[in-house]
Amino acid sequence: GIYWGGNFESLKILIRNGDITHDEIKFFIGYSGWSPGQLEGELNENAWVISNHYNPDITFGNDGENLWKEAIVSLGPKYAHVANFPQNPMWN
Repeated sequence: GIYWGGNFESLKILIRNGDITHDEIKFFIGYSGWSPGQLEGELNENAWVISNHYNPDITFGNDGENLWKEAIVSLGPKYAHVANFPQNPMWN
């Protein structure tokens, strides 16, 4: 499963003791924030793609470089073209 948060010092001990291996953990760094009601508004405007499909192989079996692209492609042909958008729209 996925766990959000935790104690970094405890994690270092688990890794050092061999209780967790490098292929059992993944760090994601970033931040997203919304003002009150903003996310609900974006959802109502269909600004987000919502899926009930979850594939742990994409999340954890990926090098990270192509994670987003593989997740989008897994949603099917309707969204596959989005996976090829340039990282910077000015590169188009």
